[in-house]
Amino acid sequence: MTRNCTLRFVRLLGILAPLSLACAQVPSPTSAAPFAQPWELTFSRIKEAMDSGPETLAVEQVRRFLRTSSTPSSAQFDGFVEQLHHRAARPGLTERFQLALVGIEGRTLSANELALEAARFEQSQAAYNFRFQGFRISDAQRAEANYDLVFLSRAQRVVREGTRDVYRVAVLPKNWDRTAWLVELDTETAYPLYSGQYSLDANRVCCLQSELVVRSFRPGVVIPANFSWWEAATGIEVVDSAEAALQAVLVSGSFVLPAAEDLLPGFAGFRFEVQTDPYGGERSAVLAYSDGIDHVFLRQQDASATSPEDGDTIAYLKRRCETICQFSHGGVDYLVRGRVGGGRGDWDEVQFISARIMARAVGR
Repeated sequence: MTRNCTLRFVRLLGILAPLSLACAQVPSPTSAAPFAQPWELTFSRIKEAMDSGPETLAVEQVRRFLRTSSTPSSAQFDGFVEQLHHRAARPGLTERFQLALVGIEGRTLSANELALEAARFEQSQAAYNFRFQGFRISDAQRAEANYDLVFLSRAQRVVREGTRDVYRVAVLPKNWDRTAWLVELDTETAYPLYSGQYSLDANRVCCLQSELVVRSFRPGVVIPANFSWWEAATGIEVVDSAEAALQAVLVSGSFVLPAAEDLLPGFAGFRFEVQTDPYGGERSAVLAYSDGIDHVFLRQQDASATSPEDGDTIAYLKRRCETICQFSHGGVDYLVRGRVGGGRGDWDEVQFISARIMARAVGR
């Protein structure tokens, strides 16, 4: 799939500012629907509506990522067709989901090839894609502090079952060091029927990095009682703080507790886990930080047997609109992962965060 994906946000902001102001100036009582009128769109209301959502939901969607070899004027995208089944949290019921790979755009897969790709997807990508590779508000207050929510227009999104009314909104970072979003929210359920993630450069030119397009949308679908939900293969224990997670895994003094200045402004911890591999028993501390929408993850664990005994190792990988940086020092393996845009020169903000963490580790 090829397209010209650049857009100058300076011009877009000039068009959107009057619309945003007009929406803010119109008083209205709050309706019973998630947001029946444009002035009801707030990060808090969107998060509340998305979290409560339909009790059950079945979706077919296409997730596209910009290829790293693409140029802005001729962007190439890799597309993956997914099926999502979701059960929202309710009193006495926990949230459950199943995200399955059912095809790849531009490829005809045999049954065996598809089964192999689907198994790899379920093991290594399903949970991460569901929770973090799309538009989702993790903290409404932080989102409001770090982003502007701008109403663009009423619109309609065609899905297999018919046409649904949507609000088209832009989510623009207040600092140009992270990604922007174009989102179409279903007016009945608040579910994002389309979300596009844009990177921004110093000239405020943006480029589409990824998008999630819903093709089939069935809220309230009947899901069998014996449905096979996704289950984590890794043992996960959620703890109260980053320090508690690190102390459970590493000897005190050997780990790096990130400081606020190591991250981007507006980021704060929102989830801390101790993960245990069910096969080898290796334990790692995973620290998740968020600005309300975007996320950065830091994993620390004892250096594996394959790590060099002397010297440091440094590596990074950019794929599927993410940067993954890995390094070892002082008997500890570090991994920093995120989709935060921005940056200067050839480096993005995740690489700068990783460099600051490594400097802290070396200077311990």
